[in-house]
Amino acid sequence: MRLVCLSDTHGLHNSIHVPEGDVLIHAGDFCNTGTEREVHKFAKWLNRLPHRWKIVVAGNHDWFFQKQPELARAYLEPDVIYLQDSGCEIEGLKIWGSPWQPWFMDWAFNLPRRGAALREKWSQIPLATDILITHSPPHGTLDEVRSQSSAFEIETASSGPLGCEHLADRLPAVLPGLHVFGHIHDGHGHLVRDRTLHVNASICDERYEPIHHPIVVDVDLRAAQRVFEIASGGEEVSELPSHGRGQTFHVVDGNIPLTAFHGAHIRAMKLRQLGQFFLGEAAREASLSEVRGEEQASSGAWRRRWHMPSFAF
Repeated sequence: MRLVCLSDTHGLHNSIHVPEGDVLIHAGDFCNTGTEREVHKFAKWLNRLPHRWKIVVAGNHDWFFQKQPELARAYLEPDVIYLQDSGCEIEGLKIWGSPWQPWFMDWAFNLPRRGAALREKWSQIPLATDILITHSPPHGTLDEVRSQSSAFEIETASSGPLGCEHLADRLPAVLPGLHVFGHIHDGHGHLVRDRTLHVNASICDERYEPIHHPIVVDVDLRAAQRVFEIASGGEEVSELPSHGRGQTFHVVDGNIPLTAFHGAHIRAMKLRQLGQFFLGEAAREASLSEVRGEEQASSGAWRRRWHMPSFAF
């Protein structure tokens, strides 16, 4: 069986070449602003694809699935399997999906980092799961924004791990054969850890350009012990050095400790106001009314397209 994995397409579906396969897996952030119109367009694109099974979880940009879940699901089902703390079985493969992530700004499907609510969500993952699909990566696995050099030759350090600690704690008990996720665009690639093939299937990079290819995984259903193997797409990532769990990214009352996020080359900036986020059919726009700080990390620190920092995955 061939699985085609992708995530974080952000509405740029017509720019993506999707390989043939049996199962299409999308790990969330198929929208930019999470409107009903975006979901409708995504559903029409999915319906044109030839894959026999299509499985989707939502991500933090997919607001419509949190605000009006029944209507949102109606756009996908029954042709597409939508998973939200739920599972399905395909050809004997037990699959579980969930959209939650540690709190990031005021996006959808946020829960407090290291909180009891996140722990409870991950505790629902059945021990017999073969394929796990989450939007968030586990802490320490394909979940870093890499160091960058700006036009002013200012080098910024990598972010350190940004994934979910409680998800990472749950994985040794579940030991899925395949774990597909996204969210951290720069983490695109795959690695094997503790007998689990981890796939960060993000299509867009940190500038929201669709430069990455879907990752294709093959599994032999006839084998007594199913082994998931990469067929094509994505860079194999070697084990990264441990950064510890002290480097986390929080937004508290508009204060962003960027020194913890981008390294010592950036001083903490204060965002007095991120503006209002218009939900539903209106476009979600962030108005940055004041930015204080003596240094700007790089020429790409502010994404003109969305008026958001480049790390707004």
